[in-house]
Amino acid sequence: METSKQWGLEEYLLAPYEVRVRPKGGGSYLFYIPELGLQHACKSLDEALPVLMSQKEEYLHRFAVEGLLSWVARPGQKPEAASAASPGLVRALLPFAIKAVVVTVLFLGAASVIGNGLNNLGRNLEQGLEGISRWSPDKVDLYRDRSAGIAQKLGPIVRELVVMFDRSVPINPADKPCEKATGKALEGPQAMRP
Repeated sequence: METSKQWGLEEYLLAPYEVRVRPKGGGSYLFYIPELGLQHACKSLDEALPVLMSQKEEYLHRFAVEGLLSWVARPGQKPEAASAASPGLVRALLPFAIKAVVVTVLFLGAASVIGNGLNNLGRNLEQGLEGISRWSPDKVDLYRDRSAGIAQKLGPIVRELVVMFDRSVPINPADKPCEKATGKALEGPQAMRP
C-alpha cells in the first residue's frame, strides 16, 4: 500500500494492523492495536480478535463520518497524537508560565503605579496640612463658615438620597428638597416610606 496517496475508509478497513499481546495475569491477556489505541482483555486470541476487529471498524467509521480519516495512523506508522500528547513537562507548562509571567508583570506594574499615586497623595496632603496650620484664625473661620454653608445646602439632598437607598431611615417631612425645587410632592413608594 502506498503512503503518499490519501486513503479512504476501505483501505483503512483492509489494512493489516498488527495485533500485539501482553500477559495480564490470572491467565488472561491484553490484546491491542498500538496505532489505533484499541485494546481488549481476554483469555484467548479467538475471543479477542473479533472484538478488536469490531472496535477497529467502529473506530474507523467514526473518523470517516467526521471527515478525519487523514488523522488515523496507518499500519506501522507512529500515531501523531501519541507523539504530540507527550511533549515534555517544560513544553506542556510553557503556556501557563507565559500567562503567569504576564500577570505578574501587570500586577507589579499596577502595584507600582498605585504606590506612587498614594505616595504623591500623601505628600500633597502633608503639605496641605502644614499650610493649613500656618493660616491665621480669620482665614480658618472663613473656610469653616463656607464649609458649614455648603453642608447646610447639601444636607437635605443627602438625607433624601440615604432614604432612597436605606428603607430603615425614616423620612423627615420637613426636608423635601425635591418639592422645593420642582414644586411637586413625591408620589408613589418614595412618598409612602415610613
